[in-house]
Formats: sequence, C-alpha cells, structure tokens
Amino acid sequence: MSAASGPRGGRAGRGREEAEGGTTSTACRTALLSLPLFQGEHAGLTLARCLRAHKEMDPTWATGRQTPEVQLLEAVRGCQAGPAYQQAFARWEKTARERGFGLIRATLAGPLALGLGNESPLEVGITTHFTYGMPVIPGPALKGLCRRGAMELERQGKLTKEQFKHLFGWTDKDSAAEALVTFFDGWYDPESVQGKPYHRDVVTVHHPGYYSSRGKNAWPTDFDDPIPVPFLVVKPGARFLFAIGSRYAEWRQFAMELLQWSLENLGAGAKTSAGYGRFRREAAAAGGGGPAGAPGGAAAAGEVWTGAVVKRNPGSGQLTAAHGTGTAIATGTAAATLFSGLAESARAQLKDRKKPITADVEVERVGNQITIKRIKVAEGG
Repeated sequence: MSAASGPRGGRAGRGREEAEGGTTSTACRTALLSLPLFQGEHAGLTLARCLRAHKEMDPTWATGRQTPEVQLLEAVRGCQAGPAYQQAFARWEKTARERGFGLIRATLAGPLALGLGNESPLEVGITTHFTYGMPVIPGPALKGLCRRGAMELERQGKLTKEQFKHLFGWTDKDSAAEALVTFFDGWYDPESVQGKPYHRDVVTVHHPGYYSSRGKNAWPTDFDDPIPVPFLVVKPGARFLFAIGSRYAEWRQFAMELLQWSLENLGAGAKTSAGYGRFRREAAAAGGGGPAGAPGGAAAAGEVWTGAVVKRNPGSGQLTAAHGTGTAIATGTAAATLFSGLAESARAQLKDRKKPITADVEVERVGNQITIKRIKVAEGG
C-alpha cells in the first residue's frame, strides 16, 4: 500500500488528521448547507441524513427564521414517487395478481402516522420503504390490526377460538402451526395525491414542565409556553394497495373483509383515537380466486341497506337510517336535498317524527361514521 493511499497518506489521511485536530469538524455540516434538499426522491434517506443543524444547538439562529428541522420536513414533503418506484409498484401489483393474491385498494380518510417511534434525527420518525423511500405499511402491522378486529369478532361470538388460531397461527407447549393467511406490505399507490404522499403535521406539548417532571416539580398552568413539535404523516387522500395470500379461497376472502373493516373502523398506525390512520372504501378487491365483489360487496359508491327504517327530526331536518349493520345520518344541506328528492307522500309521512318510512338506503362509511348518500323508498313504505 502506498503512502498516498495509506491510512495516514493522501487526501483521506489529511482529512482525518485535520478532523482529529478540530479544524474540519464541521466539514460534513458545511457540505450539507449547500445541498439542494428539495430535489430528492428518497424521503427516508433525506430524513435520516440531511438535517443541517439543530436550532437549540446553534445560538446564532435568528428568531423567526425557519428552523433546520422545519426545512428538513419541507424537503421530505416535496419528495415525489419517481419512475423507479412507479415501476416497482406496477411490478408488485402484477405479481400479486398472477399469484392469485386478494387485492384491496383503500384511501386514507385522514392522515396516517406510522412508525412515530422509529429512529430519527428529529423527535418523531416515520416508516418508509427501505429501497424507494415511499410510505409503506408493513405486513406485520396489518396482521396486528386484523388481530384486533378478530378479537372483537371473537368477543361478539362471531369467531371461534379455533378459527382465530387458524387465521393467525399459534405456538403452545405441545403444538405449533403457521397462519392460513399471509398479510403482505401495503404499498402506496403513486397515482394518488400527485405522487407526493407526505405532509407536515404538528403536535403541541402545552405543559412541558409538568410532563418532564411527571408532576413532581411543576403543575400545568395557563402560563406555560406550548412547544409545537412538527412531524411527518402520510396525507389524507393517499391510496394504498393491500395484498393477502392464502391457499384457501374462503380464508382469503374472510381476511380481506376483516382487513377492510379494520382499516375503516380501527385505523392503522398511531393516534387512531384522534382520527389518524382511518381509511375509506374505494374499490372492491380483485383476483385471488375469491368470490366476486369482495370484500364487503361495496365499491366506492357505498353499500345499499335494503329495508332500512328512515326517520327525520322536524326541528333540525336531520335524517337517520337504521339497519342491522348500523345507523347512518345526513345533516344540513345534504339532508335537505335528500328530503326534497323524496315523493310527496314520503315527505308528508316524515314530517311526523313518529312516522318513519321504509326505504333502500345507499350509505358510505368513513371510519366509524356512516353517511346517507341516497334514499329510494320501497314499495308500500
């Protein structure tokens, strides 16, 4: 090995010696200052490697100036699905169809916060595809989500313990078996939200002293200074493709319906109690040899409740439709439009709170909310 290329020779050696001497300790940061962050495509790499500084560590940072953390999040927010990811997505969808997997497309009704505890130079992380940097919902996360839904079915007596074990697999003292269903990663569809799925959100800590001391040294008061913490989410309207595999068509179909219900009613990721991670139904599942029209039998237009009981509140004008699967509502202008579109006899009957009508009602589910979209009065209703 020559002196020029050795550990202490040449440009690399001089750079190391200078760094050890402290003369170029900020060389990496200096290089990042001139890096055009807004031209990247890999959000995960940008987030992990391109933070230029920390505001709290730089006393010269001007008040009112955009912080390095916000600059980084804005750079990631501009990341767009490139040709490589588009080709990979198309290749995965084609492969899934050829192998007979059940496919589901669902669209986010609210933001998706996934992987908040992941390692990140910021306080909050996010889960991205390792190769392409686009959002991805890992298969194990989807399996866990469906497990929550299945536990609810088991509690209601609609799923036996034996069926639960076969669906998710089991390991005990005397035996073990793999699950009859495989949950694959959920891929972001690059044709949705113009190929830019990321959005900057914020969570505000209103009483930092109280939370940091667990109430021992400080109490929450109106004089505390709230601290906004920006973080990344996947924006509402982003569409995902989910795939489920199984050798048994009946189990595959059941798992698809379970996943669809869980995405709509439970939500994926974190902060689901605040409305994050909820999906709305967009399209029926495809392929996989399962029954036609799966899952759930309803596409984006909604589902139809046959023989629903429709009532109207004379004071507010709100319409409600009750069915064995739930209760749907319509309020405000939507309710007034639906009411005016009914036959005169139906309107006259609904003006009395105690006289409901029977109708076929088309509804749309978004999370736990069910909205009336159309009312068709049944004969004799």
